[in-house]
Amino acid sequence: MKNPLEEYENKKLNLFHIKTALIAGAGTIVDGYDLTAASLVLFSIESYFGSSLVAVSLMLFASIIIGNIVGAVLFGYLVRHGRKKFYGIDAMLMIFGALLTLFVTTPYELVLLRFILGVGIGADYVISPMVAAEYANIKDRGKLMSIAGGFSWNIGALTSALVTLSLENLLPTSVLWKVVLALGSVPATVVVVFRRRIPETPHYLAYVKKDLNELKEKYGLTTPSLPDLRIIWNAIIPTLIFAALTWYLFDIVAYAGTFFGPNVIAQKLGINGVIFSIINAVFFAIPWNFSSGLLSDKIGRKGAQAIGFAGMGIAIFNICCSDRQS
Repeated sequence: MKNPLEEYENKKLNLFHIKTALIAGAGTIVDGYDLTAASLVLFSIESYFGSSLVAVSLMLFASIIIGNIVGAVLFGYLVRHGRKKFYGIDAMLMIFGALLTLFVTTPYELVLLRFILGVGIGADYVISPMVAAEYANIKDRGKLMSIAGGFSWNIGALTSALVTLSLENLLPTSVLWKVVLALGSVPATVVVVFRRRIPETPHYLAYVKKDLNELKEKYGLTTPSLPDLRIIWNAIIPTLIFAALTWYLFDIVAYAGTFFGPNVIAQKLGINGVIFSIINAVFFAIPWNFSSGLLSDKIGRKGAQAIGFAGMGIAIFNICCSDRQS
C-alpha cells in the first residue's frame, strides 16, 4: 500500500527539519562534552584521589561505558512506547550525573555518578539518531543525521576542551575537575527544555502508535489506513550485525583517542592535552564530519563509511609503524 508518510518524506529541507536535527544534536553535544571532559582533567582527578592512572581510568571510563550499555538496552526497549515520552529523560540523567560531581568526595561516589551519566548517554545514543532519522526528509537525511550525530559530538568535545583551557589557570587543581565535569549539566538542561516542545515523530505515530488523528493534527497528513508492518528478521539481522560490528570497530579507535589521546598520545608528542584535543577537533574531526555529511546523500552511506574506515586504517597503521621504529 501507499506510504502514509510519502508527502512528509518528500518535502524539501525546511526550518522544522533543521530545528529537530539541532535539538537531537544538542543531546549529542552533551555526550561529546561529558566523555571528552573526563580525559582532559584525568590527571587532576589522579592527584585529588592519589590514585594511579589505571585506577582513575577505570573510575571514569569503565563506569560510564557500563552505564552506556545499560542505558542503550533499557531505553531501546522503552522507546517502543513513545519517542517523545523519553526524549528528555536521558538528558535529565545526564544533568544529575554531571551536576552532582561538584559534591564528590570519594572514588565510589564518582563511579556511581559516572554510571548514571553513562546511562543517560547510552539512552541518548539510542534516541537522538532515531528521532533525527524519523524527523528528516529522504533527500537530506544523511546531512541531517550527520549534524545530529558526529558533527555535534565533536562540537561538544571541542567545547569541553575550550572550557578546560579557560578554567585551568583560574581554579586550583582540586576544584578544576569538579567544575569542568559539572558544567556538562548546562547544555543538558537546554536539551530538556527544547525537547519537550517538539511533537512526537511522524514515523512513530504512523507505524507504532497508528494514530491517524494525531498524525493529521501534528503534520497535516491524511491517510485512510495505516500499514500493519511485520519484521522480516532474516533480512534485518545480517544488516544489524554488520552495523553493530562497524560501530564496534569505530568505537575502538574513537574512544581510545578520546579517552587517552589528551594524556598518553599528547604526552608522547610533547603537546598539552587540551591543545591536542582542540587541534584534533578543529582540523580533523569537525571538518571531516561536516564533509561526510554532505557526501553521504550523494555517494551513499556505504561509500562515505568506506572512506572513513580507510582513513582510520591508514592512521592506525602509521601509528603502529612509528611506534615500532621508536
